[in-house]
Amino acid sequence: MSKAPTKNFQIIDKEMPGPRSTPGSAPAGAIYRFGPFCLDTSERVLTRGGDAVQLTPKAFDTLLLLVENGGRLVTKEQLMEAIWPHAFVEEKTLAQNIFTLRKVLGPDADGRHYIETVPKHGYRFRGEAEAVRHDHYASSMEQDIRRGDGAQLDLIARPAKENIGAAPSPRAVRRKTITLAVIAVVAAFASLAVGGFIYRGGGLEKSAFQKIDMSRLTNGGSITSLGLSPDGKYVAYGEARGDTQSLFVRQVETTSSVEIVPPSPVGYRGITFSGNGAWVYYVAVERGSLSGTLYRVPLLGGASQKVVQGSVDSRAELSPDGKRIAFVRWTDRATTALVIANADGTDERQLAARNYGDGFSLAGPAWSPDGKTLLAPTQSYNGQQPYASIVELSIEGGTTRTLLAGRWTWIGQLMWLADGSGIVLTAWDSDSEVMSDQVWIMSYPKGETRRVTSDVNGYLGLGASADARIIAASQSTPAVNFWVAPGGDWTQARKITNGAGDIYSQRLGLAWTPDGRIIYSTRQSGNPDVWVMEPDGTRQKQLTFEPGADLQPVPSPDGRYIVFVSTSDGKTRLKRMDSDGGNSVLLADGDGIRFPSISPDGKWVVYAARARERLSTWRVPIEGGEPVQLTGPGALQPSVSPDGKSIAGLVPDDALGQAKLTLVAFDDGRVIKRFEGLVPLSFSSVRWSPDGRSLTYVVTREGVSNIWSQPVEGGMPKALTDWKADLIYRFDWSKDGRLLCERGTTKSDVILIRDAGEH
Repeated sequence: MSKAPTKNFQIIDKEMPGPRSTPGSAPAGAIYRFGPFCLDTSERVLTRGGDAVQLTPKAFDTLLLLVENGGRLVTKEQLMEAIWPHAFVEEKTLAQNIFTLRKVLGPDADGRHYIETVPKHGYRFRGEAEAVRHDHYASSMEQDIRRGDGAQLDLIARPAKENIGAAPSPRAVRRKTITLAVIAVVAAFASLAVGGFIYRGGGLEKSAFQKIDMSRLTNGGSITSLGLSPDGKYVAYGEARGDTQSLFVRQVETTSSVEIVPPSPVGYRGITFSGNGAWVYYVAVERGSLSGTLYRVPLLGGASQKVVQGSVDSRAELSPDGKRIAFVRWTDRATTALVIANADGTDERQLAARNYGDGFSLAGPAWSPDGKTLLAPTQSYNGQQPYASIVELSIEGGTTRTLLAGRWTWIGQLMWLADGSGIVLTAWDSDSEVMSDQVWIMSYPKGETRRVTSDVNGYLGLGASADARIIAASQSTPAVNFWVAPGGDWTQARKITNGAGDIYSQRLGLAWTPDGRIIYSTRQSGNPDVWVMEPDGTRQKQLTFEPGADLQPVPSPDGRYIVFVSTSDGKTRLKRMDSDGGNSVLLADGDGIRFPSISPDGKWVVYAARARERLSTWRVPIEGGEPVQLTGPGALQPSVSPDGKSIAGLVPDDALGQAKLTLVAFDDGRVIKRFEGLVPLSFSSVRWSPDGRSLTYVVTREGVSNIWSQPVEGGMPKALTDWKADLIYRFDWSKDGRLLCERGTTKSDVILIRDAGEH
């Protein structure tokens, strides 16, 4: 791991001139060479060792502008104005573009990113790239090919200052030429075969949503699920208001909406329209229950009718003829089943069953337009990270086939295109530069994918019109900030940051350092990394630069080290680094490592990890050594007491979403105390109060979070804060009693994605 940028890089010259050029204004035919890369401005392609590297047009423009200004700061405003002229985009879209480039380029010879972040200001391309005229580059390549001996001209091989990188060798060029020829022939035959299929199916997956227009149908809502009518004229959606949810129907082309199911203490797991659009089917899950009931209600409201009582655990999908339904059910605590039944709920039949470790997703199945096939997403765990796929099942024959296996972290709702040529879906691609749930189109039966959306927001609920001209999706956008309350007095809390925040930030972690600074993980650079800032929110500085996510940082009591969780290479590891970000050391690797906590003497790191499919508490010496599993029950979010004698944590209870605060002995893991009251099971960590007399945690009621305290000696818990709005995503206490919180909300709105292409 490399260190953060030097102090000199943090000094910003306010009089520094702007970028020397804008995308497309490079010298005619220029090729920029740096490391093993060549950036060809004429062909608009980035190559590595002669092989093309795939980049989006905006990512290419961003890289070009930074390379042209090598060694100079390019501000965020300058980049956004140059890359997205005459268009409004959020700053996090630029950050995602930078993340894309860092992932593609990888580290340089010194192990550092080619693109450097200057916090609050912009980005800088490290060093200078050599500009070579395109005609000289092509001429030298042609001579190399004629000689066939691998020689390279001095112009390419030995630049005046230093050998920044090597151009593609003649052998590589010949291999590439032959490969391209073979690919062309194969592609020609493939296009004929696929063309036949597309002709029969109509080919919507090729033409639909190549160019899109996006608009927001709701503003500042809390959308839980949605469905789009087949004609694309109506959207039905569930909206949370406190601890209740209502069901609405809204016309797409107007602002007219109607509440068709009044507020009730339920959650909506899926919404579907009947084929003729006259009925809205929805699955409602009562508070405290795992299973839902399938209802239907007339489009414009009326009495809801039960279709399947209980045991409906996913979105229910109607067959094209409207005579059957399909849904996922938990048959026991370890098995999920795909069930089909008549539309009135009678004549149930289990089509397939899968164990929990590779079970059917509760996002629900999708019928093919001919009614002969079901596609269902699955969710699995390979011992290191979750992954997803799509299973194809024949209704009559029961045969199965797996699609999209390999690189997908999560796959959500599926919607077939009317001609059967493809599927619209929401999914998280673990290899993608976009680190959030996006909308995709998958071809059928090949399973090839292309992304419809490309931003850092999350997309969950989904609907598609029959003519493949409109997609409705619920888009999640965070609006959160850090707050500091002196002495824990929440009435004096002051906001120290002013930004949009991170989605899923409750998983990222934060902590006070011994010297009163704040360390935290954020996607500010496009990738989840560890950063540090002053207690007033200033002097933000990035400490980690590795691929993958660096999460949940905690400092050692002497301030010498920072321990954190790293997920680079698809594996979960516990690491230690110096407080300035240097000298990364592996402490432990394993299954599902999370929530590190350091003993007050600074000698031990306690953390949670899985052992034999069971979450357990472990400890490892901070200077390195063999991890030891503590005996007794494993606990989520372990936290070492200030006196170093016990470890607090949450042990899940049988009650849905609840846990019990538990204390275990630090030396042998035996249970010391288990508090009777239940607390919410969430990613917000359990924290000891500065005096060690109580345990603090987050309680959310009616959409508002507050900090609560449980005295260690016993007694009733009490609220420490009384905020009337917002959620708390993460928090910590300083030694002098200051309360640090990340507060705000994540808005979920209905977004319409319209096909803007010509058909």
